[in-house]
Amino acid sequence: MPKLEGFKGFYSPRSTQVPDNYFDSVMPILSGNENKVLLYIFRRTFGFKKERDSISISQMVGGIKTRSGKQLDLGTGLSKSTVVRAVRKLESLDMIRRTKRRTIEKGDEPTTYELVLTDTRPELTPVSKTDTPRVSENATPVSKVDTHNVNAEQLDNSVNGSEKKSHLRLLPNLKQPQEQTMIVADEITTTLGDSHSLKYYQLVAAKIEYPVIQKALSQIRNDGGAQEPAKVFVKRMEQYAAKKLKTLRGKIAGES
Repeated sequence: MPKLEGFKGFYSPRSTQVPDNYFDSVMPILSGNENKVLLYIFRRTFGFKKERDSISISQMVGGIKTRSGKQLDLGTGLSKSTVVRAVRKLESLDMIRRTKRRTIEKGDEPTTYELVLTDTRPELTPVSKTDTPRVSENATPVSKVDTHNVNAEQLDNSVNGSEKKSHLRLLPNLKQPQEQTMIVADEITTTLGDSHSLKYYQLVAAKIEYPVIQKALSQIRNDGGAQEPAKVFVKRMEQYAAKKLKTLRGKIAGES
């Protein structure tokens, strides 16, 4: 087993996206070794905003090094035979597919491992009282009906509706790839069950750091009694945007 030197704790994620249905239905049926291999593939693909990447068995075993010898990661920590068995199992379950690569110039090249993706998403299931005892008896389950009237035009206003432009729109865009913005916006849309406000959620993803968004979604998800989760989310994002905008203006004023 590789030694973990200099570890002082986990840092705030930047982060590697992992599909919800992995936790909901895939993780429980896989062995620990198979989960390790799948998570490593998630890291090397989704973690770098890609759907596929050239990953060798040796990299899954011992990690990846740069040409200069710098160790980028420690791999899965599994033996080669164990990794091979896990990969075969994941293939048999149609979770990953591999493509053997060979060129005239280089001969055999690392196999490309590609996650099997689908555009079909399951409907969000209302949270029952049994699942979350904290939900009050008068709580209304979260559904698409709750957020149907929350559209992009309404969300163009500020939280209290008194301003023509929201604080959010005045924030500068984050320095991140467009693909990352789309991934985060899709997560927001799926969590809230509100596809009608996708444009607004893309704006949120482009201007607010993911850890802030993730924390808000997590709190809303845990609060099964939120009757209008989309409006709650918007309010929190606008409040955060107003606070950040005030801070940025203060810095500018201090530098002038």
